[in-house]
Amino acid sequence: FMILSGRIAGEEIGSLLTEAPDGTKKQLPSAVYALALLAGAALLAAAYIMAICGFSWNNVAHMGITLLSGFLGTLLFFFGLRSFLGLLAGRAGREKKLHTFTFRQLQENVIHRSHALAISSLLILAALCCFGTGVAVALVYGDSEQHVLDYTFPCPDNPSVIREQLSAAGFSDTFGSLFEMKVGHIIPAEENTPRFSMDAVLKALEGLPESEGRDVLLNNFSDGYTPRLIALSGYNQLLAAAGLPEITLSGNEAAVYMDTDFTGNNRLVLFNGILDRRPEIRIAGEAFWLTGNVNTTNLVVDRSITLALALIVPDEVFERMTDGNYAVYLNAVLSPDRLKGQSLLGAVSETNDRLTRTGIPYESYLQNIGRQLFYVVSVSYITIYLAIIFLIVANTVLGVQFLTQQQKNRRRYKTLIRLGAPCETLCCSAAKQIRWFFGIPVAVAAVSSLFGVRSLLSGLLPSRSQPYISSLMWLSLAMILLLLIVEYIYMAAVKKLSCRYLLTLMVPEREA
Repeated sequence: FMILSGRIAGEEIGSLLTEAPDGTKKQLPSAVYALALLAGAALLAAAYIMAICGFSWNNVAHMGITLLSGFLGTLLFFFGLRSFLGLLAGRAGREKKLHTFTFRQLQENVIHRSHALAISSLLILAALCCFGTGVAVALVYGDSEQHVLDYTFPCPDNPSVIREQLSAAGFSDTFGSLFEMKVGHIIPAEENTPRFSMDAVLKALEGLPESEGRDVLLNNFSDGYTPRLIALSGYNQLLAAAGLPEITLSGNEAAVYMDTDFTGNNRLVLFNGILDRRPEIRIAGEAFWLTGNVNTTNLVVDRSITLALALIVPDEVFERMTDGNYAVYLNAVLSPDRLKGQSLLGAVSETNDRLTRTGIPYESYLQNIGRQLFYVVSVSYITIYLAIIFLIVANTVLGVQFLTQQQKNRRRYKTLIRLGAPCETLCCSAAKQIRWFFGIPVAVAAVSSLFGVRSLLSGLLPSRSQPYISSLMWLSLAMILLLLIVEYIYMAAVKKLSCRYLLTLMVPEREA
């Protein structure tokens, strides 16, 4: 607005009151426009490929290259579109009423408004991508984690102290299950003994066919990564609370735990395939064999602990390998009696108020819900809001541009009226111009949005949700179709305004 105001402020009043024609722009050879059209299509195709293959998400520079390629491709595509419209005006459908006039008018609009059409198409693309991705991400984050625990109490000292404090504060009947989760570091008995090695696992990973999942696993575990140890008894109680089968281990076996932030369906399949071979690992110099499948049930109620890799071992092995260097978390599940007559969130909220008054440190499921709600609001609702803003701006630009250009060409319409053109024919011509004037930017944006939404889902969704991208794409396509229906309604409104203006031109002027 400041730029436009500055330009207007420098004009004389007379020039503002006098209607100035657009004038004729210098025409370049038709081959130049054809090459621009092909170059624009090539740049758009390059942007699509970079977005889909994941090149854009490698770093900021790659994302900038993708956006620049798409932006320049859109500008060149609309700049060269006049050659295509010229062919339509001169060849097909010449027997239709006002066919040549319609496409010449449209070609002139594109010549004078190619940049506005390109920018409007980019705004519609942003709207379609934001709306389609926002709804899909809201669905993922709204139901992304399994609810197992209600509370976690950190125990810096002895967990029995927390138990006594809870009992003294009147929480004896509040929790139906209260168990310890022990997580510790590997402490070798001898100084020169390596804490951990998984050469057999890494060798098996390297032998797999190249894939993104394999490369991620190798990158996570190849740099001397030392996993934490988890006591088997506590994790089995967690599985029981989740309604899952418990783990059975012998003295020289270990199970694998990976946090959901570091897992995806592809990685889980790869790692479970390696675990089927029962690979050998060494913990503090002792040989162990990995067994079972990867376990992903979160250790605590919130995300205080996020481990790329941990080993679940029997309790006696855990005590010996950690040498007392471990942390204890007291997990709790509300009793069924506590939930009678009210919702889970209501019961957790009321229990939070009581725990806050006691001064006992805790983390609750309500915090987890709050974090999920923040993700839903920030990633989905804001994108949907931006989609609406972008759509309004783009359609307003297109509608104002067309109606303004139509008013500037009123003498041409009056000439057609004097030659005997009926109002219905003029309205049909204007409607066809509107369909092309709106349809071309919308069509380009719709095609681009298919690749844009796919790229955004790949880049924004957590790895555990990647296998569901195909199904989420159908949901995104439904949202894009909904916006295209809104576009059709907007086009109908502009057609109505255009016909209303043409009706005013049918009134004969009084001659002096």
